[in-house]
Amino acid sequence: PALPGEHDRLLAHLVLATPELREMVTRVQAAHVADGTGFSSSVLAALEDSCDSHAVVLMYRKSRKAPLESRMCSPARFVDRHQHLLVRCHVTGLPRRFRLNRIEQVHTLPDEPYRPLTDDEVREQLAGAVDGFRAPGDLVDVRFRLMGSPAEVGWMLEDLPEDLNVEDLEQGFLIHGQTGALQKLAAKLVTWGDVVRYDDEGLRAAAERVVAAAVAGLGRRGGLG
Repeated sequence: PALPGEHDRLLAHLVLATPELREMVTRVQAAHVADGTGFSSSVLAALEDSCDSHAVVLMYRKSRKAPLESRMCSPARFVDRHQHLLVRCHVTGLPRRFRLNRIEQVHTLPDEPYRPLTDDEVREQLAGAVDGFRAPGDLVDVRFRLMGSPAEVGWMLEDLPEDLNVEDLEQGFLIHGQTGALQKLAAKLVTWGDVVRYDDEGLRAAAERVVAAAVAGLGRRGGLG
């Protein structure tokens, strides 16, 4: 099979030299390419080198058309299935996520002390987050199934939060755990259609709200015709 990033000689060399990076590189590359912004192996290498090591300045866009802004931080790790970079912001002192496909440049700050995140801070950031989002308030229990063969629904597991539990079923998967982003999780599951089976009323009700809001939105716009 084609190597991730084989259009980029440096990236292809990294994967050949370190095969265990293949999965991570594929995920990061997919996040960049899907956004249409391209993929830079030099950015990936710089981020890998800086994690748990040294402070950097990220040149970052809040959106595709937004201007570049600088963010001084200490990178900690890739999270959300390698869609975001978890860092400590040097301005606020707090943990923060940055979308990988919005980072265009990375500059090392040799004179700025590295400020690591604690294990508790990392766990707190991961707990209950969906695509980097977590609503205020307590975590809630969720339980649902993805019905189908691994070839049909297995890819969906890669799009779910890292801290949800996954169990194999005879046909499909059982997913359960806690989330602080119930509505966002429900919105994701609704797009997967009838392969999803909702095993708790809170998640089912959230999915129904997503569908109702979509129908109302279509009504305000005069429908599809």
